Amino acid sequence: MPIRSDRGRNATLRALATWPLYSPRRLLCTITVLVVLCVAVTIVASTGTHRLSTSTVTTSPSTWTLSPSTTPTTSSGGQSPIPVVAGDPTVVARRFAEAWIHKLDTAAWRAAIAPLCTDEFRAVILPTLVPDHVSAITGDPALTRGSGGVAEVTVPLDTMLLALTLHDAAGHGDWRISDAQPAQR
Repeated sequence: MPIRSDRGRNATLRALATWPLYSPRRLLCTITVLVVLCVAVTIVASTGTHRLSTSTVTTSPSTWTLSPSTTPTTSSGGQSPIPVVAGDPTVVARRFAEAWIHKLDTAAWRAAIAPLCTDEFRAVILPTLVPDHVSAITGDPALTRGSGGVAEVTVPLDTMLLALTLHDAAGHGDWRISDAQPAQR
């Protein structure tokens, strides 16, 4: 039988709210059910973002894995003194900065940078970039912020400080540039 009056609704809600208070066993059971529901909702809600919220960017050499097949080369064709390390966003930032400062025509410059970028950056931002008149990297890349699959790295160049945002594309240390902006020194 449906509840049609406000008095009937109020009485029903009051009865439901006071039901756990009739005995200590009911109160304990009600609290237990509420706690279990809260934990279940938290687990279900966090499964989609669990990897991003609990993992952190580590730069400890013991967690890096060498990837010799992708060792960068210098413009003279020799090996770069910096090994490519999977899992280290500063290495990718350094490679991006090295490609950034090379004196190439615009199309070749974009083609050299493209493999280091995310698909979105490559498709939307990269075509609008024009190589700056930068001639040297003046310091080591510095990890300014890292959380889960996102890292922010700054690279000091001779004319500016390059702020890079990197995303772990596959979740296994495959860092890609998703944003590049001049930063304040």
